This record gives sequence, C-alpha cells and structure tokens, in this order.
Amino acid sequence: MTLFEQGIYNLVSESAIAAGISKKMSPRRIRHSGIVEALNPTNGDVRAMQKLARHQNIQTLMLHDDSRRNRQKDISDKPTAALQIACSTAECGFRIVTIERMRISASIV
Repeated sequence: MTLFEQGIYNLVSESAIAAGISKKMSPRRIRHSGIVEALNPTNGDVRAMQKLARHQNIQTLMLHDDSRRNRQKDISDKPTAALQIACSTAECGFRIVTIERMRISASIV
C-alpha cells in the first residue's frame, strides 16, 4: 500500500468512526456496499452491473449479489455520509473530491 493509498484508507476509517459507524470501514467496503446497493434496483442483474463495477470475472460480481440476496446487514448509505464529514487540512491532509461510479477520487490539500 502506497503512502497515498494509506492516507485514503485512514481518511475513510476515521470519517466512519466520526460518523458513529462501529463497523470497520475501508475504501473496498464502500465499493462493495455501493455495488450491493446498485444491484437492488436491477433485482440482481449482474450482467447489467458488470460494466459499472469493472469486474472482468462475473463470479466476482456474483459474490456481491450473494451478499445482497442473503440480506446481510449492509450499511450502504452510511459510508457516503461518513465521507461527507469535513476533514480539516491539519487533521488528515486529504479531501474527498468525488465518489462516482464506485471510484473514490481524492486530492492532497
């Protein structure tokens, strides 16, 4: 993990804690939650989601659908709320720019 990747991971983790999310959060978990949430309106149409999720192997995407179908407790709306918490430059040095199409973009402040 590069220093930049570690910074993003720390920002996500600290923002989740600040938002009161007790589950350990990571950029990967946010991505998973987004994919699971996006599968709901399509009733689990993994082929339709494959391009958005950028999974070459459909079996990988099926894992997300299994999670959705098993109705595991998922906090798909809370990670985004956690990332919207203002992060002051002095605290973390990063600022989230966008969370779009399952991709997190950040800039160094």
